[in-house]
Amino acid sequence: MTSETHFPPFVILAATDMSPASVRAMGYARLFDELFGAATAVLHSRYFDMPPYFTQSQTRTLLNELKKSRKAAEAQVAEMASKALGFKPKTFIVEKPPVDAILKTAADLDADLLVIGTHGKTGLKKLWLGSVAENVLRLSDRPVLAVGPRAGKPALRRILAPVGWGETGSQSRDYAVALAQAAGAHLILLNAAEGGRRDGACPWSRDEIEKRCEFSEVQDASHPVESILRAARERKADLIVMGAQKTPSFIGSLFSSTTERVMRLTEAPLLLVPRAVE
Repeated sequence: MTSETHFPPFVILAATDMSPASVRAMGYARLFDELFGAATAVLHSRYFDMPPYFTQSQTRTLLNELKKSRKAAEAQVAEMASKALGFKPKTFIVEKPPVDAILKTAADLDADLLVIGTHGKTGLKKLWLGSVAENVLRLSDRPVLAVGPRAGKPALRRILAPVGWGETGSQSRDYAVALAQAAGAHLILLNAAEGGRRDGACPWSRDEIEKRCEFSEVQDASHPVESILRAARERKADLIVMGAQKTPSFIGSLFSSTTERVMRLTEAPLLLVPRAVE
């Protein structure tokens, strides 16, 4: 694995906006911390974009008020994080927009894993992925665990790994196998290659996986997105581990259509293991 997909995670960064979604996500950060003895840090972005019509005097006054309230924010974040994690973590209050704050702090700490909660959305597609979580998933060069509003009590009993036979599938499969081994979880390998195709031979043999964890294989000939969502639902997966290859474009990094749709539609927590194309 590359440094971006280091396992086990030595440094975990959990982002919080002080909402119930953040508390849910913090439960998973606690689970990973207990499993691997990682150094867990908590980040809160406190950012106010000054309206363009503010005068210099108004801007100065507001900045002074924000400075005065910083200690109160630090105390509140520390209290919430300590309660959710069961110990007092290192906390950061960053005066940047949330996505920038998360990615910059992750780089500064050389975090191996980012944990973020997502807010529930309503509408025809019932999407749960909010803009901050979506952009962190899209832009992060390291694994991100996104925990949605319907996630249950943090557990790692059954892990679903949708895999293709390409390098991206191998990366996520490596992470999923190592995670299942560490947690004593049952690993479900789902053949859900993009477009139903397999690129070459699977680089993992059954014997190699059997030495490390209990696992089963699932074949599904339907559309990859449908098969992933169905397998997660029917097999009561506690976590989906997916590899995601990003490709550059004039509007930024893009995921495959399968990754995009699973990100938006899954109810199970999603651990995305990225691989950038250079």
